[in-house]
Amino acid sequence: MDRVPLCFINEVLLHLEGEPLHRIPELPSVWGEISDDKPVKHKVILNICVAPNGMTFFCIDHQNSYGYYVIPLTYLHLFTIEVIVLQERQRIGGNYQLLTERIFTLLQEHLQKPHVACCLMFGLQKINDYPLLAQLCITPPRITRIHLKASLPFVIKPLARSIERGTLRHFSCKVPLQITKEIVTFLSTFLTFEKFQYLKLTRAADSPVPYDDLLQGLVDGFANRERSRKSEFYVKSSSEELCEGLVKADMQGTVEFFGAYNCETICVFDTIFAVKYRKCL
Repeated sequence: MDRVPLCFINEVLLHLEGEPLHRIPELPSVWGEISDDKPVKHKVILNICVAPNGMTFFCIDHQNSYGYYVIPLTYLHLFTIEVIVLQERQRIGGNYQLLTERIFTLLQEHLQKPHVACCLMFGLQKINDYPLLAQLCITPPRITRIHLKASLPFVIKPLARSIERGTLRHFSCKVPLQITKEIVTFLSTFLTFEKFQYLKLTRAADSPVPYDDLLQGLVDGFANRERSRKSEFYVKSSSEELCEGLVKADMQGTVEFFGAYNCETICVFDTIFAVKYRKCL
């Protein structure tokens, strides 16, 4: 055990944390002891709100079958931050506290734990105006999901970091996104990941990269994926013919295209998640 790298132990613990109990195989006695001793940490949501005057507040919520409960900062070590929500609000609720630099440091230390998987939900229009929040977004080493509710140039940083580390599984955007060559490269790489699940975005009309080039880049990324895995592409209706021309001979049977949108939207997901994600079209 003295020679086992800490990163390997963290990977095993992450696997145990993400598997239902009935699916965890029997472990050797030493790993069994680690599993038994590992405390079960409930997931919490870190809500960060920016008021109209620029002041920043935070609140930590825990949800169970009875509703939402506010978790005092002093008990944060007993929980795992699963979701970070950043948004603007005209009114700040009474459960929120001022986010000071000292509290920011505590949150950052908590988010740096290597075995914590985290989801980012962006709702701030100008996150670059808040350097501490921008730094907080790239702190988690395992960003597995990114949801955009505002058009943010800054998203390239956490997106790039999570793709370089190979942790991202889900990326979606509810507002038109500025598509650059850099973003096409990142998303193309994203589609090659073994654990890729879902991608959905709409191209902003003034993007420097045309819709067809974006689609071409994503298909090229898929072409570099393991052939046994199948995916579904939902695209602009007028692009169906283009899609057929993009499918290479060795990709037949592993990709399906559907003309589903009148706007410049693309939705791609692994077919094994079809039941879940077809509801999101």
